[in-house]
Amino acid sequence: MAIGCSVDWAATGSMISGFGAWVGAGAVFYAACKAANTFDEFRKQKAHERRMAAAESVLTLAYKVRRAFVAVRAMGALGHELNAAIEEIQNTEWYGGLNEFEKTLAQQRQITLGRAVRYQNDWDQIFEQMPIARALFGEDAESALQTLWRQLLQIRISADIYAQRRENGGLDYDQATHDIWDHGEADELNRVGREVAGAVQALEGIMLPILHGN
Repeated sequence: MAIGCSVDWAATGSMISGFGAWVGAGAVFYAACKAANTFDEFRKQKAHERRMAAAESVLTLAYKVRRAFVAVRAMGALGHELNAAIEEIQNTEWYGGLNEFEKTLAQQRQITLGRAVRYQNDWDQIFEQMPIARALFGEDAESALQTLWRQLLQIRISADIYAQRRENGGLDYDQATHDIWDHGEADELNRVGREVAGAVQALEGIMLPILHGN
């Protein structure tokens, strides 16, 4: 005896269509979640790359500035530096009224200031890096850059003090000579050298772990 089976194809089609809609919705939801996760990972990667690039830029600047301070504070002077200094100030009204001893001091002051000018681009970059350093690495990074900038100001101030020295010398003069010239790490009056070294070390402590992926 044959057994008959009646299939409601219209209902079946509706059910399959409904199932397909759910599958389609699920696929859309999965794709949306995947896209969101991918975008989030992309954003994190870009943020990491920005931090890496900024850390490299700030630390590279710190090393450049450290070398600039070494050049500015080098003992003695080359002949062309002395000639350039004399040419810069010899026609000023105040220079003509100095005795020979005072002229020698004024020349050394100008040599120091002239050296500093040669590295003006490095000094300018300190200010340019301060906002990004604070935004990405915090107040300590900005403070270290400010310390480097203050040492430049200190050298300029000390160069003026040195030029105003009279033959009896004095404590301010002694400190000024150790500011504008590097007398070595063991020098107790080498405050500029210590501040520069400390600032660079602080920036290394912040930037190197980022650059090394720690």
